Amino acid sequence: MELGTRALSGDISARNELVMHNQRFLLKMVGEFHARHPALEYDDLYSEANLGLMRAAEKYDPSTGNRFVTYARFWIMQSLGRFADQWALPLRLPEHRADELKRIRSAVLETSSTDPATLSSTTGLEEETVKMLLPYTSGTMSLDTPVRTPDGEEGESFADLLLPVSVDFLEGPMASELWDVLQQLPERQREVLMHRHGAFGRRKMTLQEIADMYGITRERVRQIEVQATNMCRRLGRRLA
Repeated sequence: MELGTRALSGDISARNELVMHNQRFLLKMVGEFHARHPALEYDDLYSEANLGLMRAAEKYDPSTGNRFVTYARFWIMQSLGRFADQWALPLRLPEHRADELKRIRSAVLETSSTDPATLSSTTGLEEETVKMLLPYTSGTMSLDTPVRTPDGEEGESFADLLLPVSVDFLEGPMASELWDVLQQLPERQREVLMHRHGAFGRRKMTLQEIADMYGITRERVRQIEVQATNMCRRLGRRLA
């Protein structure tokens, strides 16, 4: 109660102490969530859960009579749920858009309708917002899914309908241009990017393998990869 009172008044050390002393509780929740969502990275879930725990430590008011872990559970699950919702989408959406999408999905189930006007009335969202997010309510489809004819018969799969790639990009005419761009990157960024994609003779490696190779964290490798990718885009536009 003392830590919670101090944290609520803005004491950073008290907030940090609440977070650190509840890591065992946090790890248990992350483990249970990861068991239900094994496709998600455990380390990513742990980071997101910690954000929820820190938020709980900032807002917890002991005078309500609730135990801190009871209060923190809500914020941790909210952070984990949002993260899982984001990564379930083909494209990541901003947090507020993800919340709006969740409301639209619930309204679709409730009304059995995909009419934007109906969903707008049910959710209280602008109709234009509903129209923008409505395509995201459908799940992704496997390329192995057979295409059905108008008569309902199964035909070729979506993958069969795609144009075949006859030339490996890295052996094609644009390979030299890509190499010129990569040569302008700092050495570590260039090596990380090539190892991540298995390009130009490098073995394709996971974030953890690259982290172990350089003696840094997985998150740092992820940051380097993003920086390198963004720089390649800028250099590519300049060359074009």
